[in-house]
Amino acid sequence: MIPDSFKQDLLNRVDIVDVVSRYVQLKKGGANYLGLCPFHNEKTPSFSVSPAKQFYHCFGCGVHGNAIGFLMAYSALGYVDAIKELAAAAGMQVPESRPPTPQEAARKERETDLYALMEKAMEFYRAELKKSPRAIEYLKGRGLTGEIAARFRIGCAPDGWQGLKAAFPAYEDKALVEAGLVIEGEEGKRYDRFRDRVMFPIFSARGAVIGFGGRVMGDGEPKYLNSPETPLFEKGRELYGLVQARDAIRRAQRVIGQINSSAESLRDELMGGIPTSDLQTCMKVLARIRERAGKTDKVRSRGNAGLDRRFTRHNGHTKQGNSIQKKGTFRKGSK
Repeated sequence: MIPDSFKQDLLNRVDIVDVVSRYVQLKKGGANYLGLCPFHNEKTPSFSVSPAKQFYHCFGCGVHGNAIGFLMAYSALGYVDAIKELAAAAGMQVPESRPPTPQEAARKERETDLYALMEKAMEFYRAELKKSPRAIEYLKGRGLTGEIAARFRIGCAPDGWQGLKAAFPAYEDKALVEAGLVIEGEEGKRYDRFRDRVMFPIFSARGAVIGFGGRVMGDGEPKYLNSPETPLFEKGRELYGLVQARDAIRRAQRVIGQINSSAESLRDELMGGIPTSDLQTCMKVLARIRERAGKTDKVRSRGNAGLDRRFTRHNGHTKQGNSIQKKGTFRKGSK
C-alpha cells in the first residue's frame, strides 16, 4: 500500500496543468485554464483546471479530481499505476510497503525482460506481414486497410516450425516459452506456438504488448489461437482494442464490446476478442472504465433478454432493463 504521505508529496511536486495539458489543449482564462472536456463530447469549453487548487472540474458532465484522478480516468489506469506514472515523470521513486523478497525482485526483473521480448516478437510479425502477399490479400478480403493494420499493429506468423528463430537466434532461451511464444514438446523439442496465422497483438492498459491472438487464413484448426496465461497475460483482465479505442470512447461517450468479434469489425470505439464465457469479467472492466471517467450510469448490454439479465444482475440492477443507454453501451455483435 502506498503511504498517504507519499501521495501528498507527489501531488505537491506535480502541476496538474502540466499533467492535463499533455492530453488536453488548454487556454488561460482568468485564474484557471479552460479546454474541451476529454470525457464527453462538447463544442464549448466547460473543462476547467485550477493551478491554485490543483484540481480539475467539468461544468458540463461533472467529472472532477486531482492529477492522480485525471490520469486514472483519461488513461484507464489503476490507482497504483497512475501514481507510478506520475512519480516517474516527476523523478520520484514509489516506496514499497515492504522490501521485496528476492523472488519478487527476480520476478519483476523477469517481467521487464518479457515485455521487451514481446515487443520484439510483435515487430517481427509486422515485418513478416509485409513479406506475405497471401496475408495481405486475406486482410483486404476481410475489409482491413493498411491504415487499420498499422494502427492495431497486425502482423503475420510465417508458416514454419521455428520461424521466430530469425528474430531470436537464442531460440533455446526459456523466456520464449515463458512468454507463450514457443512450445516445448517431448524430449525438449521446440516449435513456434503461432504458425501461418494473422497476428493480433494484445496490449495492456498501459500500451505494452502482453499477448497475441492468431487467426488462420485457411481451413485449419483451431481457427483462433490466443497466448496462454503468462506472467504478463492473464485471460479475462484485458480487452482487445482498448488502447486504440480510448480517444474514440471519450468522443462517442460509449463503449461497444463485440463478443468473438471478427477481424473486419475493428473500428474506433469497439473492443473485441472477448470470449462469451468471460462476459462477467468483461463487464467489470467496462464498468471500471466508466467509474474512472467519473460516470455513474450503468454498463448495460444491447443483446437478448438473457444477456440483459446477466449484465444487469452483475451491475446491481434488480429489474431487467430493455432500453438502450447511450453511455456505457455493450453490444453483442455477429461474426
